[in-house]
Amino acid sequence: SELLLESAKAGDIPLIVGAQVGRKASQTGELTLYSLRESGDLEQDANVVLGLYQEALEDKAGSHHNPGPVNLQVQILKNRGGPGGKKVILDFDGRVFQVSEKKGFF
Repeated sequence: SELLLESAKAGDIPLIVGAQVGRKASQTGELTLYSLRESGDLEQDANVVLGLYQEALEDKAGSHHNPGPVNLQVQILKNRGGPGGKKVILDFDGRVFQVSEKKGFF
């Protein structure tokens, strides 16, 4: 993560880096900066950290299905330039890989 940070600063460009949280956090749906500890120093080097969470959809037979838009939780875990902690719920439609405002939520 240090090399990524140096590259972003040298090129004066923003970088978006993805990391998967530990199994415990993904099972509870509770995202924290500590959940990223296994991903190196990403949480320390980043200016902004967003947590994305979507419950797995499985039918009784254990196979995945995609019925259409599902809830996608987005949480500001860290924001050096402003407030953090805010959560919003968006619609995610995996059939067309589209994220949109949740109708009737805002």
